[in-house]
Amino acid sequence: VSGDLTDLKSLSGKGALQGNHEDPLAVMALIGAPVLPIGAPGPLTFDVSAEGGGSEGFSLSASAKSDNLNAAASGRFTPGADGLERTGEVSLKSADFEPYILAEGDTFADMGQGLSADLKSGFVKSASAVRFGNLQGTVSDIAASGDITLDIWQSAPRATGKLSLSSADLGWLGELALGQGSLASSIDGWPQGSFSPEGMAPLQASLDIEAKSMSLRGLGEVSE
Repeated sequence: VSGDLTDLKSLSGKGALQGNHEDPLAVMALIGAPVLPIGAPGPLTFDVSAEGGGSEGFSLSASAKSDNLNAAASGRFTPGADGLERTGEVSLKSADFEPYILAEGDTFADMGQGLSADLKSGFVKSASAVRFGNLQGTVSDIAASGDITLDIWQSAPRATGKLSLSSADLGWLGELALGQGSLASSIDGWPQGSFSPEGMAPLQASLDIEAKSMSLRGLGEVSE
């Protein structure tokens, strides 16, 4: 790489980095992610490459693969008035993504039952948020699509946008907001559990959610 680090448009060059590690979470810690040492299926192999320079910016591609994870990102970093403007595409495929969520110190209702994911999306990174456009895929066999903006600079990450689902469990969503077990009750009684003051969601959200079918635990399902 050559150029003046204080002038992004003067930088040019190319580079690549490949490696592997027995513990995927060790790699996450290496790149600065705050993780707990709980372990995750390994080993993990990773590959990062970048090339370009000048006003056209750099093209960047990265991938990470393990027995339980296949993640990739590609895009372009272009110098702008507020620093680097980042656009591209990301994809994630995992038979169980829960270990990585737990490693970040987050949790949600029904944790421990596994969380499969097969998602892809475009992204645009601004100074204060990341917008995931044309999100498509499945999470635990539930089809999902939409456009979500994630503001990562607040005290707690905040998600806004629209999300379409093939089905939605209102009980699961309720426990995210009110706490694990807060909606548990006998078959003929009102829930007796205490509401958690902070709920269980790892982020704040204000989303318009559309679902083809909805269910409430113990009360059946409503569909189109």
